[in-house]
Amino acid sequence: MTINGKNYHVDPTYVMDSGNCLSYFMMTDEQRYKEGNFKKDSMCIACHYKSDKNGNEYTADDDFFAPLWGKYLTSFDHEKKIIYYKDIDGNTGEFDYSAFG
Repeated sequence: MTINGKNYHVDPTYVMDSGNCLSYFMMTDEQRYKEGNFKKDSMCIACHYKSDKNGNEYTADDDFFAPLWGKYLTSFDHEKKIIYYKDIDGNTGEFDYSAFG
């Protein structure tokens, strides 16, 4: 997925089946390989992207959302652009994504 000119790997279904885990939320290549156990030469590319570009040209290296990896979504506020989360120990926090665009 490309947002604001930056590429990310996204699995929109994972959070629904994983207890709201954000480990795969807006992943970089590095995070995808580390957490997802994906091979570097294999990619899951949406059909519309595959038709526009060669999969080998797809590089996701923006880690803006890295603070959320490994956290669990509790709620979000679209107006304030804040994602509320908890970690594995139950500590809560918030992630302000207003700088994202």
